[in-house]
Amino acid sequence: MKKNPWFRFLILQCCAVTVSVSQLKVSAVMEQVAQGFSISMGAAAGLMSFFTVAGIVLAIPGAALMERMGAKRLLLLLMACLFAGNAVGAVAGAYPLLMAGRLLEGVAYAMIIMVGIDLINTWFPHGGAGTATGIFNTFAAVGNFITLNGALMVVKRWNVRTLWWIGAALAAVDLILVLAFIPASNEPNGHAGASIWRLPRGSKTPLLAVGVLTLEEKPIPDRSRNRENDGNTAASSTGAMVREAFRDKRLMSLGAAQMLMAFILFGFITCYPLLFTGYYHLAPEKANFYSSLNGLFGIPACIVCGILAEKTGNPCRAAMVGAVGTVIAGLTMLILTPGTYVVHVLASAVFPGGLVMTSIFCMVPAIAKRKESVGYYMAVVNLLYYTGVFFATPVMVKLMEVSWPAAAGTVAVMAAASLVFLFHSKVQPAK
Repeated sequence: MKKNPWFRFLILQCCAVTVSVSQLKVSAVMEQVAQGFSISMGAAAGLMSFFTVAGIVLAIPGAALMERMGAKRLLLLLMACLFAGNAVGAVAGAYPLLMAGRLLEGVAYAMIIMVGIDLINTWFPHGGAGTATGIFNTFAAVGNFITLNGALMVVKRWNVRTLWWIGAALAAVDLILVLAFIPASNEPNGHAGASIWRLPRGSKTPLLAVGVLTLEEKPIPDRSRNRENDGNTAASSTGAMVREAFRDKRLMSLGAAQMLMAFILFGFITCYPLLFTGYYHLAPEKANFYSSLNGLFGIPACIVCGILAEKTGNPCRAAMVGAVGTVIAGLTMLILTPGTYVVHVLASAVFPGGLVMTSIFCMVPAIAKRKESVGYYMAVVNLLYYTGVFFATPVMVKLMEVSWPAAAGTVAVMAAASLVFLFHSKVQPAK
């Protein structure tokens, strides 16, 4: 099974879905979280935004970290941080400790996309990467569907802290699966048998606190004589690739479009429960059901988009169609009828997350000037992506307090701006 790339991909997908469930558990039961932890609604909304702080801070360093550690080691670290963050949140007695736990959870969120895209392109070098990327991008939709349908039931059956304990348990299972079934054949410098618990280049610094389980199959060659020079070379190479990424106008246009779409997508995720209860006056259970359809519809949309990107070699067209559809979805938020709730949620799932964001994930590796730059290109896009997610919840909540038309208009304007950036990217069909 270790040799089957799709089996490895299944484990990767489980890790990503766990990250998404951890992230979105607050949005599904925000009022209950505020009551359970004795905090204000504003403070509860801050738990959603603070989750992404690590993504903003670690996006660029994460690329260098992955280059140095290897994707598998980094994935293990991410799952360990996710476990620790959920465990801290579950026992938190004060708001600062709860925020600290969310920050630890956010470390996993900060780099899961970058690690995932890197592993996919490693596992599927001769075809299938587009399809796998499309499926991988469903992790947010799957997490959204699970939390919106399951979080409220868990809170009613037990309590709000149980959500954090469930997140910790899922992260622990993912950690074991990665350790057992994902090989280290893609580790840096060709050291396939190097210890997963140690930093490369002969470092004796444990990667994780559980590093007592040293599993060194093959020792890493001693590079002590050239360590200083290697470090200087690596630093120089890292700086050059970061500068190269930021100077690439096509990449920055794609990153800007991704930032706007991330804001819109998570704005919809935040808005929908409040839209259906506060504006359309639906019962909370029914509101959560309609809101969860965003995730359900987003799953096939992401998969289909990934397949089309691979078959046509021109994902930019799908992205532009998605941007136009998102403009329409924003403009029609406040003129829905009971018969069009489902249609609108379908549109909000298919257009921003399914078509635009999946297409951008497919385009970024294609425009990188060399294979070594892909991680840094993804890091820049992720930085802008996390920035959009960070501002989505507090800004949309504030706009809804001002007026619902202000919230809907903001979505439409941002979608129109993303269309402009996509045109400016000038990404051509793959050769």
